[in-house]
Amino acid sequence: MTVSDPKNPNRFRLLATFVAGSSVDVAEASAGEAAYTDGKVVFVSTGRPLAEQRRETLVQSALLGAGSLDRRLVKALRARPSLARRYLALEGHRVLAELAGRMPLAAALCPAGAPRTATAHESLDVAKSAVEIADPPVWFGAIRPSRLLSASAGTGAQAS
Repeated sequence: MTVSDPKNPNRFRLLATFVAGSSVDVAEASAGEAAYTDGKVVFVSTGRPLAEQRRETLVQSALLGAGSLDRRLVKALRARPSLARRYLALEGHRVLAELAGRMPLAAALCPAGAPRTATAHESLDVAKSAVEIADPPVWFGAIRPSRLLSASAGTGAQAS
C-alpha cells in the first residue's frame, strides 16, 4: 500500500496528530487484533471500513492527547485485562466528551450522558472499584500496557 492509496489508514495521520497533540502515525494492526496504540502509532483494525478505522483513530489518539496513557497510569493496568477494559470504557467516554465541544466528529461519537469521571486518575480509581461499568464499544479498541511501556519514555503524555 502506498500513502496515496485511499484505503491506507495512514490517511488519518493528520487527525491522530491533531487530537494527540504530537506526531502520531496510523497503521493496520495484525489480523484479528483490536485497535490500540503504542504511543507513536495508532494501530487500527485490519480490513474494517474506513469510518470505523477513523473512530478507532479518534479514540486512541484522544487517549494519548489527554494523558490517559501516561506510564504511571498504564503500569497499574499491566497484566490486568479486565481493569484495562473498565478503564478504557471510562476514559474513552471522558476524552470524547472533552473533545465534543471542539470536534463535531467527537460530538457525534460520544456516548450518551455525562462522563462518570473528570480525570484519568479518577477513572482508574473507579475502574478498580466494584462499581458496575459497561464494556466499551468495540471501536474504542484496547489498551495494551506492554506495548505502551516498552515504547520510549515520554509517550502517552500530553504535548507541551
